[in-house]
Amino acid sequence: MSHPSPDQSVPKIIGSRGSHDRIIEALKILPKGCALDAPAGRGTLAAFMKDLGYDVYCLDVDPGLLEVDLPFECADLNERLPYQDSFFDVVVCANALHRIAYYRTALREFARILKPGGVLLISVNNYANIAKRLKFLFAGSLSETNIELTHLQTIEDARANFRQALLYPMIHHAMEQAGFRIEEVRAQARRFRHYLLFPLAILAYLGSFLQSKKSVRRNQIQITRGAAINFGGKSIFIKATKTS
Repeated sequence: MSHPSPDQSVPKIIGSRGSHDRIIEALKILPKGCALDAPAGRGTLAAFMKDLGYDVYCLDVDPGLLEVDLPFECADLNERLPYQDSFFDVVVCANALHRIAYYRTALREFARILKPGGVLLISVNNYANIAKRLKFLFAGSLSETNIELTHLQTIEDARANFRQALLYPMIHHAMEQAGFRIEEVRAQARRFRHYLLFPLAILAYLGSFLQSKKSVRRNQIQITRGAAINFGGKSIFIKATKTS
């Protein structure tokens, strides 16, 4: 899938190619309402949402990135957000949850500012696909992104430059505790190497059945051993709804 627009004036998405495709698909079919892009980065998804008919707000800790003329708040996703309760119909958090130290706070805040039944769309790095599992086995590291930043912020604030290897079970439990019902988890940004490693992914899948029922439940193995993560690509798409 291509980026939201071929127009060269549209800011380039921050993240790997294809890492926001599922978000784009979901935005096209959701009812159009009040939407937050947090963090907005350069504003590519925010501009796309505006073109679709959403009433769009942008938020980011780094104000120097934004390249679109939309309502903007400079705020930290580790803290309380500057919006009223039940204000938004949709919140988009693209390529960012693993960059928030207190991601549980961010998820609780997303739940607070969403209306009941509101939708949260997330794309986040997949640190547990078969390629990453092999990399950790042989290199003792999951990602160079956590060692040497590949995208430079316009500010040196530690909050803007934080990275962590956030794994799906951690996200799953935090979302449920924040008051979300997870509706969809899908793979994004598959590369040729992921297909080449398919036989090893099958072995990991079969080996997961040796885990206890308690471990399967606690570690969300029914999801992590499947197509979205073990067989997945560079990132994961998560769609969730605020339950109340």
